Amino acid sequence: MLFATLPLVLISPFAGILVDHWNRRWVMILSDSGAALTTLTLAALLATGNIQIWHIYLGNAVISSFAAFQFPAYTAATTLLVPKKHLGRARGMTQIHPEFQMS
Repeated sequence: MLFATLPLVLISPFAGILVDHWNRRWVMILSDSGAALTTLTLAALLATGNIQIWHIYLGNAVISSFAAFQFPAYTAATTLLVPKKHLGRARGMTQIHPEFQMS
Protein backbone atom coordinates (compact mmCIF):
# COMPACT_ATOMS: atom_id res chain seq x y z
CA MET A 1 0.00 0.00 0.00
CA LEU A 2 2.87 2.34 0.79
CA PHE A 3 4.50 1.87 -2.62
CA ALA A 4 1.17 2.46 -4.36
CA THR A 5 0.24 5.59 -2.40
CA LEU A 6 3.42 7.44 -1.50
CA PRO A 7 4.60 8.23 -5.07
CA LEU A 8 1.11 9.47 -5.93
CA VAL A 9 1.05 11.79 -2.91
CA LEU A 10 4.58 13.09 -3.48
CA ILE A 11 4.36 13.60 -7.24
CA SER A 12 0.76 14.85 -7.63
CA PRO A 13 1.37 18.51 -6.68
CA PHE A 14 4.16 18.82 -9.24
CA ALA A 15 2.38 16.70 -11.84
CA GLY A 16 -0.65 19.01 -11.80
CA ILE A 17 1.55 22.01 -12.54
CA LEU A 18 3.40 20.23 -15.32
CA VAL A 19 0.22 18.87 -16.92
CA ASP A 20 -1.11 22.43 -17.20
CA HIS A 21 1.90 23.31 -19.36
CA TRP A 22 2.03 20.13 -21.43
CA ASN A 23 -0.26 18.64 -24.05
CA ARG A 24 -2.88 16.74 -22.02
CA ARG A 25 -3.52 14.24 -24.77
CA TRP A 26 0.12 13.16 -24.84
CA VAL A 27 0.34 13.09 -21.06
CA MET A 28 -2.59 10.66 -20.96
CA ILE A 29 -1.16 8.54 -23.79
CA LEU A 30 2.31 8.35 -22.27
CA SER A 31 1.13 7.75 -18.71
CA ASP A 32 -1.27 4.99 -19.78
CA SER A 33 1.42 3.44 -21.97
CA GLY A 34 3.95 3.55 -19.15
CA ALA A 35 1.55 1.91 -16.72
CA ALA A 36 0.65 -0.73 -19.31
CA LEU A 37 4.31 -1.45 -20.06
CA THR A 38 5.00 -1.82 -16.35
CA THR A 39 2.07 -4.21 -15.98
CA LEU A 40 3.23 -6.25 -18.98
CA THR A 41 6.73 -6.41 -17.52
CA LEU A 42 5.36 -7.72 -14.24
CA ALA A 43 3.23 -10.25 -16.12
CA ALA A 44 6.27 -11.42 -18.10
CA LEU A 45 8.29 -11.81 -14.91
CA LEU A 46 5.45 -13.81 -13.39
CA ALA A 47 5.06 -16.00 -16.49
CA THR A 48 8.77 -16.82 -16.57
CA GLY A 49 8.93 -17.49 -12.84
CA ASN A 50 11.46 -14.72 -12.25
CA ILE A 51 9.28 -12.35 -10.25
CA GLN A 52 10.42 -11.29 -6.83
CA ILE A 53 8.69 -9.22 -4.21
CA TRP A 54 10.77 -6.12 -4.94
CA HIS A 55 9.55 -6.24 -8.55
CA ILE A 56 6.00 -5.87 -7.29
CA TYR A 57 6.92 -2.99 -4.98
CA LEU A 58 8.79 -1.19 -7.75
CA GLY A 59 6.00 -1.86 -10.25
CA ASN A 60 3.41 -0.38 -7.90
CA ALA A 61 5.55 2.72 -7.37
CA VAL A 62 6.05 3.22 -11.11
CA ILE A 63 2.36 2.73 -11.94
CA SER A 64 1.44 5.13 -9.13
CA SER A 65 3.87 7.70 -10.52
CA PHE A 66 2.25 7.47 -13.96
CA ALA A 67 -1.19 7.80 -12.35
CA ALA A 68 -0.07 11.05 -10.71
CA PHE A 69 0.24 12.53 -14.20
CA GLN A 70 -2.72 10.77 -15.78
CA PHE A 71 -5.40 11.89 -13.32
CA PRO A 72 -4.90 15.69 -13.61
CA ALA A 73 -4.69 15.42 -17.40
CA TYR A 74 -7.88 13.37 -17.46
CA THR A 75 -9.85 15.79 -15.29
CA ALA A 76 -8.59 18.83 -17.20
CA ALA A 77 -9.42 17.24 -20.54
CA THR A 78 -12.93 16.41 -19.33
CA THR A 79 -13.67 20.07 -18.70
CA LEU A 80 -12.47 20.93 -22.21
CA LEU A 81 -14.47 18.21 -23.97
CA VAL A 82 -17.83 18.44 -22.22
CA PRO A 83 -20.27 21.31 -22.83
CA LYS A 84 -20.76 23.57 -19.80
CA LYS A 85 -24.39 22.53 -19.31
CA HIS A 86 -23.32 18.87 -18.88
CA LEU A 87 -20.18 19.54 -16.87
CA GLY A 88 -21.73 18.70 -13.48
CA ARG A 89 -22.97 15.37 -14.74
CA ALA A 90 -19.63 14.56 -16.37
CA ARG A 91 -17.72 15.39 -13.20
CA GLY A 92 -20.04 13.14 -11.24
CA MET A 93 -19.41 10.31 -13.68
CA THR A 94 -15.65 10.69 -13.40
CA GLN A 95 -15.88 10.56 -9.61
CA ILE A 96 -17.64 7.18 -9.65
CA HIS A 97 -15.15 5.65 -12.07
CA PRO A 98 -13.39 2.93 -10.00
CA GLU A 99 -9.96 3.59 -11.48
CA PHE A 100 -9.84 7.04 -9.96
CA GLN A 101 -11.32 6.40 -6.54
CA MET A 102 -8.90 6.96 -3.72
CA SER A 103 -9.61 5.33 -0.40
